[in-house]
Amino acid sequence: MQLTVYYNKDDEWLIEKLKAHAYAERKSVSAVVLTALQAYFEEGEPPLGEIERKKERKPRRR
Repeated sequence: MQLTVYYNKDDEWLIEKLKAHAYAERKSVSAVVLTALQAYFEEGEPPLGEIERKKERKPRRR
């Protein structure tokens, strides 16, 4: 997978923080970004298997 991030001069401070964090963790900048995205999307979201199982349930009869 390839991801391109475009940013402007106002966002430069954030990119510098990413680079500093990546250097401190001895990771690439892309690995730090992917870790942050993974944490963001996993927080509060049910696992994909849970979503699929809910769709398979049959409606209750009344």
